[in-house]
Amino acid sequence: GNIGVIHRNRRENETAMKLLRRKLEIVRELDDQREIANTYGNMGVVYKNMKDYTKAMSCYQEQLHLGEKIQSKNEISVAIGNMGVIYTYRQEYKEALKCYRKQLVLKEKTGNKRGISIAVGNIGAMLQRLGKKDEAREAFTRQLELRQELGNSKEMIAPLINLAQMELADRHLDKALTYYLEILQIERRAEDPKLCYHLCVAAEILIQESSIDKATELLNEALKIAQKLGETHVYAEYLLQKTYYLNSNKEGKAEILLNMQALIGGITDNRLKHQLTEDINKLR
Repeated sequence: GNIGVIHRNRRENETAMKLLRRKLEIVRELDDQREIANTYGNMGVVYKNMKDYTKAMSCYQEQLHLGEKIQSKNEISVAIGNMGVIYTYRQEYKEALKCYRKQLVLKEKTGNKRGISIAVGNIGAMLQRLGKKDEAREAFTRQLELRQELGNSKEMIAPLINLAQMELADRHLDKALTYYLEILQIERRAEDPKLCYHLCVAAEILIQESSIDKATELLNEALKIAQKLGETHVYAEYLLQKTYYLNSNKEGKAEILLNMQALIGGITDNRLKHQLTEDINKLR
């Protein structure tokens, strides 16, 4: 069973499933209901990794049924949370929301503050997808407060990003920037690999606010980090060229645009590539 979980975590799905099915046979013979429930849960994760969401859901439902039978709050909570994940993959956000709310009630009863924060974050994500922005914002704010209480600053990053992106979507640039500056402080202390990217996001907000000098400072920081790691950072280079473009006279703009276009060609992230292509088209 434990070896099956190791293979599950490595996404070696066929091996994991073979071992977990063997474990299921053994624990059924022993009539160990808790282990049967747990094994169904692990099989559900493997099916989820294999994108067989119907079989994954079936396993989680079996785990839930057995969890209720033996009155195991942990098995019930894990099963309901995983069912929420499957509903999310299926884009059945109302059903996912119901699951995460049920999971939250269970976590609150046990006082598991980290579990509560995860459930609250999932609720916020579903509310956001359902277009309930104010309720989503409240959920992400509560998640942030819970993670502040837990004292793990790295875990504060996810709710901060969610709140920042919501403010950006509503064009509340100052609020979004406040969140991103807080993210940068945490990532600098932790030497987080996403620091360079978030330096660029914050710089882009500053550019929109016409704070070119502050934006340039952040972009140079991103490029120094990338250079130290022996990497290039095309997003930072693009935005730095954009600051030159905004500060240049008419004669110099055409050449800078060509440099920016060339940089876009080297981006492998399709979403970022699309974003910067739209950006450069607006400048033209």
